[in-house]
Formats: sequence, C-alpha cells, structure tokens
Amino acid sequence: MLNSALDAGVIAENSKDEVRPIASRCGMIYTHAVKTRTTLLLLRYRFHLVSQVVRKNEHRLLTEDVQIVGFRGAPEEAVWIENVEEIDIILNNAPSTRNVIPQTAKDRIREVLDGLGELLPKMNEYAQNRAEQLKDAHQRVREITVGMAGPGNVDVQPELPPDLLGIYIYLPE
Repeated sequence: MLNSALDAGVIAENSKDEVRPIASRCGMIYTHAVKTRTTLLLLRYRFHLVSQVVRKNEHRLLTEDVQIVGFRGAPEEAVWIENVEEIDIILNNAPSTRNVIPQTAKDRIREVLDGLGELLPKMNEYAQNRAEQLKDAHQRVREITVGMAGPGNVDVQPELPPDLLGIYIYLPE
C-alpha cells in the first residue's frame, strides 16, 4: 500500500502532462507548529480475541483498531511522543506555511520507510499496550455482566507487526 503511495503517479484524465499521486497516505509539510522534524504514523492493529465462558465453547474474533503515534527526529534516533495531546495539537494546529518540493517529500518518506527496522520495536510495543487495554475493557464488561454470561476468560493477542497505513512528516519552518 505504501509503495503505491510513493509511485510517480498517474496521468490525470484530461491532461497530457499533469501527474496525480496514486495515494495520499503519505505527506510532508513545513509548519510553525513543530520545532524539530516530527513524524506521525497511522497504524492499524489486528488482534485475536479469544473469549471463553465457563463450560462453554471459546469464541474467536479478529478485531481491528487504528492509532496515530509519533516521534521526533530521524527514525534511527526517534524520540517517541508519549503524550496523546501533543499529537492532537499537531493534527489540529499545524497549518502548512509553504509548498513542498515533491522530490523532497518523497525522499523524507523513503527515509522513514528505510528506517522501519528501527521503528518496529516501538510500534510492536504500542500494539501490545493496545491489546492489554482491549483485554482490560472486555474483562470489565464480563465482571459487570457476570450474571448474564457467567465468569470467563478473555485473551487478546496482537498480530505483529502492525500495519503502517500512513506517514505524515512535519518539518519546522
């Protein structure tokens, strides 16, 4: 999916020379909202959720979730943003201040893709944390509804690594 986002593009229907990108799941802007290079990643998690009520068969579900995570600096020196509000501020208050040369954006996105090996351990950690949150939520519901369904167990395992659906790079002006 991301490889197609990096393709040169396709010719627009009514124009000889206009090139239109195939996908828009990658991007880069210059902005006053960040002081250092900041990259946001759109991750999709898949979880295997197995629940079992006492003396009944187990139920298996495949569930999905998405999350935006971010880091500052280059992938090999990533300083992860742990505060969700910081990511929200970037998403909601980072207007573009000037145009980006397409080749520059492509090069910066390629750097992130080439640095995925450095990023995967933290991406997997986020998936594990989300699996724990999902398990806790299901366990709380089971405790509340114990009279209806009876006690039981829930196990949530993430499918690793998570899918990388988008790369969004913010450069300081």
